[in-house]
Amino acid sequence: MSGARSTTSTRPTVRPLAREALDGIGRLFDVERGIVGAVPEDRLRVRQSESVPELGRLKAMFEVALGRLSGKPLRARAVGGV
Repeated sequence: MSGARSTTSTRPTVRPLAREALDGIGRLFDVERGIVGAVPEDRLRVRQSESVPELGRLKAMFEVALGRLSGKPLRARAVGGV
């Protein structure tokens, strides 16, 4: 039947690590959206209380991921920024 749509998704599968990273980055953007227009002191306070812990979680997650990639030098260097 021509013109029929496939029932299978053509969207790429997002791996759990990538999903977790994107979710964390999204939370950082949410913090920034919430402080638009605030005075600098308030922005700093919110970033310290909300963004810094999220950055710590992301850093720890990437360090664990990097440890898993250590046997794969090119990917490990890409993740490590080397």
